[in-house]
Amino acid sequence: MPPIARDLLDEVTIDGTPDSARPQLELWYDAGADTVGLLLAPQLTGAQLESKLDAFAPSGYRICDS
Repeated sequence: MPPIARDLLDEVTIDGTPDSARPQLELWYDAGADTVGLLLAPQLTGAQLESKLDAFAPSGYRICDS
């Protein structure tokens, strides 16, 4: 991949674990993003899905209240 393509990809995508992605997402929210899209693995259980959504939600916000 050409370096300029990698730079663009890094500007518009985030990957990794919730712990590594959270600081990147916070930068987006701090810059004014109010909507981000998540691409999750298929066939997650309900508990896995809840965990992922809560992990990637803005600080202080919970998707699920179980």
